[in-house]
Amino acid sequence: MRELSNGLITEEGLRIEWLDHLPAQLRVVLSVNSESSLDTLAAMADKMLEYSEPTTIAAVQSSHTTYTPNTADVTVSAQLCVLSKQLEKLSLEVAELRGRQQERRPYRGRPRSRSRSWSRQRQAPRPGTDTWECKYHWRFGDRATRCESPCCKRKKMSEN
Repeated sequence: MRELSNGLITEEGLRIEWLDHLPAQLRVVLSVNSESSLDTLAAMADKMLEYSEPTTIAAVQSSHTTYTPNTADVTVSAQLCVLSKQLEKLSLEVAELRGRQQERRPYRGRPRSRSRSWSRQRQAPRPGTDTWECKYHWRFGDRATRCESPCCKRKKMSEN
């Protein structure tokens, strides 16, 4: 104990701590002797333990208790089982969907380039020019039923 304290605990502090770890019958006898050094008290404690008979016998009994789950444990266990089955089912569905997705678009080496839709491929004239079409005529052409100004086809619609 002295080595562990590195000189930070006084001799009296070590004595008190050491006595606390001894059996009660030894503690009573040794605590009266305050004149002796800690080494002398340790030698006396060794002699007393050597010549004294054990006063306590600890009885050991093995218990074979069986675990009986209560209703809360059974309920939680059942819920975990249900959740586990649902998770397994969802995992299978995700795997199946991934397989279908792979079948639909097989790998062809290079990715296809994205092109503009047909309606956006032609260049639109700027607003204010004689050939500018409104969004309705731009999208639907002659089938447009609405028109916004300034549209070059507005005159044609008013004629109809």
